Amino acid sequence: MRLSAFLLLTVSPLAAQTQYQDPPPAIARILDAPLTPVASVSPDRKWLLLIERPSLPSIEEVAAPDLKLAGVRINPATNGSSRAFTATGLVLREIGGTVERRIATPAGARLGDMSWSPAADRVAFTVTGPAGIELWLADVATGAARRLTEGNLNGTFGDPCDWEPDAKGLVCAFKVQGRGAPPAGATVPAGPVIQESEGRSAPNRTYQDLLKDPADEQLFEHYFSSELRRVALDGATEPIGRPGVHSSVTVSPDGKYLLVTTLHRPFSYLVPHYRFPSRIEVWDRTGKVLEQLADVPAPGGGAALVRRGHRRTAPSSLALGRPCDRRLGRSARRREPGNTGQGPRSGQNARRAVHWSAPGSRRSRVSALEDRMGSGGLCRRE
Repeated sequence: MRLSAFLLLTVSPLAAQTQYQDPPPAIARILDAPLTPVASVSPDRKWLLLIERPSLPSIEEVAAPDLKLAGVRINPATNGSSRAFTATGLVLREIGGTVERRIATPAGARLGDMSWSPAADRVAFTVTGPAGIELWLADVATGAARRLTEGNLNGTFGDPCDWEPDAKGLVCAFKVQGRGAPPAGATVPAGPVIQESEGRSAPNRTYQDLLKDPADEQLFEHYFSSELRRVALDGATEPIGRPGVHSSVTVSPDGKYLLVTTLHRPFSYLVPHYRFPSRIEVWDRTGKVLEQLADVPAPGGGAALVRRGHRRTAPSSLALGRPCDRRLGRSARRREPGNTGQGPRSGQNARRAVHWSAPGSRRSRVSALEDRMGSGGLCRRE
């Protein structure tokens, strides 16, 4: 009886503990002390944007649903990353002066994806709520902030918006309208999962959170597909092009073109999304495809590394990766363990700069300068 009573007395207090307990105040002050703010300098070098960060994520963030697809962990409720950096406040501080101005953000909001306008007069940022991601805009002169969109941005690939160079709007990725409920997936597979081998030794990296079956592929397309829209400073939106799994969208320095990277099937179960097959295209402002620069295949056990982006020193110039010749492919294979040993494939192991001609010319012209991975030579193709 004494042993039973002892066990009862020792177990009962633990069983009654149904809520999180607060530590002593001294420990709480240490744990809750905010981190040093991150500073972002305005384009005109006149202002600092101080981004205030919490020391630890909240219980609500940690307990949020977590969907693991193609190397990314997302929150299906918000359609954004479940591991994204968040801030608690934004402060503007004048460089070389004494003015300090706090941006009026919603109380308790999770802030992210801060970006200065090219004119340095506004700051765009996102607010993540329980049901989605909103786009907000802050005025540097007053510190006032207002919401531009509802919680329908698609943040699965990171920052969903890119400023136009004239600072009159942003190009953003939105959830596809009318996409419906997420696919449930078949409880009994219709067939086996088949993976092909080329019969060669091809060591590969180990990744986490990859796709595992056709049901994961359907979920990936559901959550990562987006439609592009131009968002004006008054909140009006204008659709651009067709929906797709757009992993990257940037506006050219002259504002006339969009560089769009779209992932497509077949999706791999061995590598993350950034090594899936992809089309790299140049669109005009209406979404019309002007040029397909590359259709990058999935890597055959090796690394299909494609680097692309706008050159800020030219009106409309791009950079992406592609090997030059078979000799380059051999030298690159030696640098990339896990390559199959075959000839070079489109998009592998080199850098290529694709330049648009200056605005006002009779016809947009594309030229390519390809860096031979340190070999000292360039091959040019127009």
